[in-house]
Amino acid sequence: MRKKIKIVFGDLLINIAYWLAKKKRSKLFIWNLLFCFYKLLLSLFGMKILPVITIADYIDRTRGIQTTIKQGRKGLSICSTEPSENSPIREMDLHNINISVLNSVLITGCSDSIIDVSQKWIINDFCYNKSNNIYCSDSLLCREKDNWGLVRKVVNNPPIPIESGIMICGKFPHNYYHSLYENLNRCLLIDDNLIPEHVPILVDKVVLATPSLKRALYLLVQGVKRQIIPIESGKMYLCKSLYYIDHLNYIIPHHRKMSTLPNERSYYDPILLRLQREVLLTYKSDIKLPLRVFLTRANSASRLYNEEEIFNAIKELGFVKVAPEKLTFEEQIALFNNADYIIGGSGAAFSNVIFCKPQCKIICFRPLQSEEGTPLFKTLAYITNADFWHYRADSIRNKSVHSNYYISPVRLKTLLNKLWNL
Repeated sequence: MRKKIKIVFGDLLINIAYWLAKKKRSKLFIWNLLFCFYKLLLSLFGMKILPVITIADYIDRTRGIQTTIKQGRKGLSICSTEPSENSPIREMDLHNINISVLNSVLITGCSDSIIDVSQKWIINDFCYNKSNNIYCSDSLLCREKDNWGLVRKVVNNPPIPIESGIMICGKFPHNYYHSLYENLNRCLLIDDNLIPEHVPILVDKVVLATPSLKRALYLLVQGVKRQIIPIESGKMYLCKSLYYIDHLNYIIPHHRKMSTLPNERSYYDPILLRLQREVLLTYKSDIKLPLRVFLTRANSASRLYNEEEIFNAIKELGFVKVAPEKLTFEEQIALFNNADYIIGGSGAAFSNVIFCKPQCKIICFRPLQSEEGTPLFKTLAYITNADFWHYRADSIRNKSVHSNYYISPVRLKTLLNKLWNL
């Protein structure tokens, strides 16, 4: 309930700001006055309303440097469906990947948003020209609407100076999936010919405090000997020269409602994902692990289902319960790469399906009852040619991706027999 109130309140603040900014275009004095008054009111609570611009726009305005390193990319997206349905494959042209040099800018941990030192703009490619079906929010950006952004009060904190750095920090770094496919994989594109070797890597502090993510970082850096500087959420950093590498994939942060429109889905670069897979597979552990895996969680989670009942129903088929978070990163890679069958509730552990061998058979339970669902795990599995299916819950408590739900053991066993003769 508290989270819903925060979302509604954030929406209200940005809607008022956008409405006043729109009225201000009429150039009537009263609207300009009201807009200035509203900005002053927000500043009393430490917040700011600023226009959103792209990195390319900022480079043009400041005569900065931008170098294209990948172009002509095609993104892939496969909607999540249950075993009785087809999986439409969608493609979209992805933006070029650039390495940009931004001068005198402010950043904070757990955020993709960048603020110019004069605090005139929010620099964020992903938030630019977004529809109302999607809202962008992170530790720095409270909300965005039609290229106006509401910045949290953290921007008023005295900044910590950094001479230079490569920005690998980004939104949701505590989340294994977002860290692996949105933030850390940019390390693969660090080029010593374009970025001087003395420039350090800026990484969210939470990544370095999480063993599996810290290990993933060092493996993706591939032996590059650069200093790594932790960036904390809630602290501002003033970077004299910030090297920004564009994201490899196009991942939607928040949906107000699911959409099938091309620019309102998440898309993944299959070529760069295969590169990421190949690099990390070289480090997999040689530990002996079960071939039939039932995924569990060591700690209680927000999405709960009748896990014990399901496991008791299928353990006679040879499934062994495994909690991936108890394994090292290299052991998690081996767990998914060695498995013939994987079953479990939707969660961050399924980010590892990128390591599955071809024809690995997977069922992922999800509480959401929508026909469309999200493409994240299904697309990753497709890239490795794994046989991945989502199983919609037989009943859910409420219409939310975080809802508790129920899986019918009888229906599941019938499906396993029908799909794979188990």
